[in-house]
Amino acid sequence: MQKSFRPTVGALVFTIVSLIILLSLGSWQVVRLGEKTAFLDLINSKMSNAPVPMPNSIDSPKDWEYSRVTLAGSFLHNHQFLIKPRTLDGMSGAHMFVPFKRLSGNIVLVNRGWISEEFMNKASRPKGIIKIEGIVRLPYKTSFTPENNPATGDWYWADINAMAYKAGLKNVAPVFVNIAKRKTGVYPAGGKVTVNIHNNHLFYAFFWFSMAAILQIVFFLSSRKPVKKNNKNK
Repeated sequence: MQKSFRPTVGALVFTIVSLIILLSLGSWQVVRLGEKTAFLDLINSKMSNAPVPMPNSIDSPKDWEYSRVTLAGSFLHNHQFLIKPRTLDGMSGAHMFVPFKRLSGNIVLVNRGWISEEFMNKASRPKGIIKIEGIVRLPYKTSFTPENNPATGDWYWADINAMAYKAGLKNVAPVFVNIAKRKTGVYPAGGKVTVNIHNNHLFYAFFWFSMAAILQIVFFLSSRKPVKKNNKNK
């Protein structure tokens, strides 16, 4: 049966508007892909750079996140915070946060790394003035993270202000530092820095552009109507 392309006005308008929206969404995802890729490259670059002394005052914490830094001072082991639950190699445990008093006098919370109840009695506790190396992080709380309960010592995310208040500490940096290296057989086990930034924009761009292509195919097929033949002998 012979068919011709005869779209209705309504179908044509709907298709054009929908196509503009779908292509805009796909284009926006391409832009976000470029931005996110550049941001992840920047993070990897900062984490691989040589460490620098962390400044005593950080006015723009975001600019320092993922930077590799060094600190000189001593741990205040009488104040210890366990962020739960955290896993390492399939084992359940916690991240041990301990205040670090710098030679300058200010305090930085340090995530010394993962530890479980099994290794708690064997945890290393360096004494005296030492130098440590780590990666600057900012505290984040997601909508799925439970609320901390300082009164019972139940901590689920690194609320720096609440920890400082609980320990009675002042002049505490607005960032914390993850120990950058893991020593075999030593606990807490440092060296794990997780970059929780997903880059799925290529998938989303493909999805929206695919929807735009499918829309055009559907529009074309649905607009092909049978051609009525005139019966001259009737």
